[in-house]
Amino acid sequence: MYSALSGKTTDEVVEDFTGKETVELKDGLTQPIQEKIIELEEDEGHIEQILADGARRAHERVSVTIRGAKELLGLN
Repeated sequence: MYSALSGKTTDEVVEDFTGKETVELKDGLTQPIQEKIIELEEDEGHIEQILADGARRAHERVSVTIRGAKELLGLN
């Protein structure tokens, strides 16, 4: 999770936290999460685009499913 949010490779994360206490890893993890939350809160357009894309993809999938169900039931 830290790797994905920080942009570091897994090996870099392991190197950064080897020999450190769990609390240091937890503290290190909260920083990129907080930064990502702030970034998303500041860019409402990005969130709206993600939601619109998800709605479009869901609609496409549902349409295919409904068409298939109608064909099976002979409701075309």
